Amino acid sequence: MKRITSDLSGQKGFVLVYMAATLSALLLFTGLAVDTGRAYVVKAQLTKAVDGAALAGARSLNSGSPRTEAEKIFKANFPTGYVGTSWVTDPTTPSFFAVSTDSSTGVNTVTVTASATVPTTFMRLANFTDLTVTSSGQATRRMVDLSLVLDVSSSIGSQWGTVADAVTVLDAIRGLLPASAIASVSASKFGDERFIVGLRGKLLNATDELSGAAIASDVFKAVITGNPVSGRDVYRSASEFRPVAQQIFAVNRLPTFSGGMDRGVQRRLLPITFNRVIPVGERIEDIGQRIGQEEPDLILAFAVAGAERLIRQRGFTVPPSSKEALQQWLYRDNPVLAWVNARVDPAPAPVAGGKMQHIKSGYAHSLFRDWAVGAGFAERNIPDVNGFVQRLKENQVVKGITVKHTKSGNWLVGLAINATDRSPADDGIEEMNPLAGVDLN
Repeated sequence: MKRITSDLSGQKGFVLVYMAATLSALLLFTGLAVDTGRAYVVKAQLTKAVDGAALAGARSLNSGSPRTEAEKIFKANFPTGYVGTSWVTDPTTPSFFAVSTDSSTGVNTVTVTASATVPTTFMRLANFTDLTVTSSGQATRRMVDLSLVLDVSSSIGSQWGTVADAVTVLDAIRGLLPASAIASVSASKFGDERFIVGLRGKLLNATDELSGAAIASDVFKAVITGNPVSGRDVYRSASEFRPVAQQIFAVNRLPTFSGGMDRGVQRRLLPITFNRVIPVGERIEDIGQRIGQEEPDLILAFAVAGAERLIRQRGFTVPPSSKEALQQWLYRDNPVLAWVNARVDPAPAPVAGGKMQHIKSGYAHSLFRDWAVGAGFAERNIPDVNGFVQRLKENQVVKGITVKHTKSGNWLVGLAINATDRSPADDGIEEMNPLAGVDLN
């Protein structure tokens, strides 16, 4: 009988099998690291893009096109084909942009959501051809981002000529809400924690006091925009809250601003003038309080119609008279802006091969100062040359004015100064012919 034997020590072929299995596992783990790393980079950039788009959309809620701004910022931060992405959410699709409003607080929330597809490289070995990442960003903004200033000055009639009559106006407005939802904290007290706490949970703050210093303060801006502020009740520790109240102030005279009106303040103030004098025979005693007590149904209908319009337009309807009142207010306290409106034009474009016209800042300031004194502005309201240059750069009438610093001095660029005020005919005004012997200037 023949005996069959085998050599069990011959295992060379098994090495290749082990190596193949090990390499496959190593490639899969390597692919997982490389491909998920790329996906993480895309996810981070996508998050930045949607966050920026949400902020841009929220910033444009009261003006412009929020969705258009969001699309523009998203495309700028996440360009097509970023890090080899094969697909990204189209910003024009409905799912990209959404706005919701909390009716109880008036807070608008802008939500931007986007996804991107990242093709894989090593993970294809496991039949994973791509990875999809999604990110969502939110930004909030209160619709009520301004305060109303009711101009009840004596110059527009005796019916609204005293503080008592200003209270009448406020009484009518207070009739829109229950007493528990109304506060009366003056703007000058916003900086006092013991008083500002009175705004917590209130929907309306109506008062008959306002000063330029109070409006220009940081805490005033925080209250109007709904940013967190700190207040404390007597014998209690301070607590932080977000004011949601609409602010309304009735004044007999619009306050003055030392150094002009800040642009941030301009955006938050809407003066409303009362220019009708009620005949004596038509005046009703305590009319402000009686409106709220006897005609609540009409007040409710008025409020609901206004709220619907506000939400639909995403902004207040500003009467032309309010725009004019704000413009006059700006000119009264900003002689530089008034001078620009009266005598400054954009600089003409240089001829081919020529240079842009430059004006020495000191010389321009001297021309401005002579004009401001002649126009009746108080000396204390006329800024020095540095303040003058700064306000020129900030003005929105003749935009693009800059300053160039050289060894020969500081030069203004982008403006042309006229020797005389603009013609009244430009505003549709026919000027009276001068009387004999009378100089109208």
